[in-house]
Amino acid sequence: MGRKALSSGALEVLIALVIITAELLAPRARLVLPPEIVALDVAAFLTVVVAVRWPRVGAPLTIVMAVTAAAVDENLLGFWGYLLMLPVVAALRNGRWAQAAVMAATVFTASVTATARKLAEDFNPFEVILGWLALDGVFVLVGFGLNAVSRNAAEAESRRQRDLRLQATLDLHDSVARELTLIAMEADAAHNAGGASPEALAALSERARNAGAALRDTIRMMQIGEAAPTDADFRETLAQEVRELKRRGHEVTTSGDLSPTLPASIDRALAQILREALHNVAEHGLKHGPCTIVGELSAVDYQLIVTNQMPPDQTNRTGLGTLGMRHRATLAGGSLRLASANGTWTCLVEMPLTVRQLQT
Repeated sequence: MGRKALSSGALEVLIALVIITAELLAPRARLVLPPEIVALDVAAFLTVVVAVRWPRVGAPLTIVMAVTAAAVDENLLGFWGYLLMLPVVAALRNGRWAQAAVMAATVFTASVTATARKLAEDFNPFEVILGWLALDGVFVLVGFGLNAVSRNAAEAESRRQRDLRLQATLDLHDSVARELTLIAMEADAAHNAGGASPEALAALSERARNAGAALRDTIRMMQIGEAAPTDADFRETLAQEVRELKRRGHEVTTSGDLSPTLPASIDRALAQILREALHNVAEHGLKHGPCTIVGELSAVDYQLIVTNQMPPDQTNRTGLGTLGMRHRATLAGGSLRLASANGTWTCLVEMPLTVRQLQT
């Protein structure tokens, strides 16, 4: 039974249905169960249905039913004492503590009263009270357990929605905002050059289409409530972004192991982090300044190091892009460090690797 069934009270209704079915199909029901007792237990079952669907109506109805049952069922033939504890379970599941306490106390008192009347002279208060406390205590424990499950499910859903919103924000920044920034930079370059070439206009058109497609993907992701899988590839991203930097006049130097075979999650994270890092180089770095990209694969981790020169008036870079880089590194099990010193900006990504990951 899923979380939705737990939160909707389907479990309580199912238990009530099992109890009432077991009672009506039992041999004793055909022999000694009077019609009024059957009607009483059916009414108790309907009370459970009402209580889980409409708690504000179900609570007073449960109390009335308990008092009525104790007065009508003189020989304690019915199962109403168990059925009427199920609205208590529902109230506990939903965190209605006061409502659950009042209902539980009423049902317990009604059960003890009916039992005392049935036993008459054989009534032992200690045994009867202890017995009903144990039975009703089981229902209370179930209620607390369902409350914990529901609360954990709600917290998990809240985290999922929060992560989804963060993912959408990062995707908008990494795709739409990036393309729009590059469009603005291309337009400024064309303006300074006195006009745009056909190639430049084609590049602007392509970037505009990319931004629109990325925006549609993000909207679709928010509508369906699930993040779309990314097909980012580290080596392809590296080649694309290096070409873009060189086209803008940057001197790019690459060295080390930049074609590693890594787990898919780490490869995707590195691709996304690298794209943002090199976008920062183009947007915030020294115009036409040098940029170095180094990859180091060891027996325990993979390190990616990006460095570039900064303009004299810029000391550090913070913002949503930095948040996104750290978030992606953390999700992949790694870490990211950024440093600015002596006019140089450094981005260091460390991704721990297991022996098994290295072998595969």
